[in-house]
Amino acid sequence: MVDLDGLKLIELSAVRLDGEDKVVGGRKMMEDLRRQKPWLFSAASSSSAAVAPASQPVRQKTALEMTDEEYAAARNAITKY
Repeated sequence: MVDLDGLKLIELSAVRLDGEDKVVGGRKMMEDLRRQKPWLFSAASSSSAAVAPASQPVRQKTALEMTDEEYAAARNAITKY
């Protein structure tokens, strides 16, 4: 199912739970919903991001990339002890 909001379209009076609170006949309900409303089950759009972007490690600035103020602060942080 593309959007789980489509579950709101299931007739709740037909939903039954067993002793372990599992839906009885859930597969059949979903198959019936797929037959009745196939657009809810179409392939996901390629415009949506399915995977989170890969994280990249934080790269420290080199002294050549720092402003004079950043360099002074970094130097003081290292040499203050």
